[in-house]
Amino acid sequence: MSRNWCDRTIEMDCAKCRLRRHATLTPEPVPGLELIRKSRVGSCVARPGARICIEGEPSTGIFTLVSGWAFRYKRLHDGRRQILDFRLPGDFFGLGHGGSQAQDHSVECITPVVLCVFDKPQFEGAMQSDPALAALVRRILRAEEGAMFEHLVDIGRRSATEAVGHMLLELCLRQRQGRVSRGCSCQFPITQLHLADALGLTATHVNRVLRKLREDGLASVGDQRLVIHNVARLSDLCEFNDRYTTRMPVI
Repeated sequence: MSRNWCDRTIEMDCAKCRLRRHATLTPEPVPGLELIRKSRVGSCVARPGARICIEGEPSTGIFTLVSGWAFRYKRLHDGRRQILDFRLPGDFFGLGHGGSQAQDHSVECITPVVLCVFDKPQFEGAMQSDPALAALVRRILRAEEGAMFEHLVDIGRRSATEAVGHMLLELCLRQRQGRVSRGCSCQFPITQLHLADALGLTATHVNRVLRKLREDGLASVGDQRLVIHNVARLSDLCEFNDRYTTRMPVI
C-alpha cells in the first residue's frame, strides 16, 4: 500500500478493532463484516499535517478514522479555507458524490492518526450486494447531513458566542456520545485558528469569545483539553439540541 501521506502500515484485525469494542459506537451488522474485510486494503498511520484527500485529485480509497483527529475543508484560490467539519474516531469518509473519483474537498490530519483504508470500487460493489451495508452507509450520511445543517446555522445566523459554544458542545458530546450530566471534559487538539476557519470568524474574535465563556463559568480550553463546566447553561445559550450527536455506526 503506497501513499505519500502514509508514514507506515500496521496490522489490524477487523474483528478485534478497538472501535468495535467502544461502548459509545455501534458496529456494523455481522453479515456485512466479511464484505467489508474483502474491500479493506489495510491500515495506515499518518502524521499531523498530512493530507489524506486533496480536492480535485482522484482517490480510490475510503477511510475509517480509528484514532486521532482530522478535518475536512475547502480552500479558495487566495488561500482562505473553510473547515467543513472535524473527523473523530469512528468517522467514515471518502465516498465522494455523483460517482466521480475526484475529491470535492480535502482532508488534513490535526494529530497523528490511524486510518483503516478500503478500496473504493470494491466497497461500492459490496454496498450494491449487501442492502444492510448500504443502509448503514445511508444512516451515516443522514447523520452527517444533520450536522452540516447545524454548521450552516453556526456560520449564517448564530452570534459568535453562540456559534463557538455550539461547536464546543458538539465536539465534546461527540466524544462522549451525549453521556454527560452537568459537566463535560474531553481532548481538544484543535486551535483557535481551526475554530475560526470552521465558523467564519477571525482567530482574534474566537479568542475573545473563549475568554468570555471562561469568565462566565461556561467553558474553558487549554493544554489541548476542553472543559464544559455547565452543559445545560451553555446548551440554553446556544439553543443546542444533541440529537445529531447520538451513537453512530462503525464501518
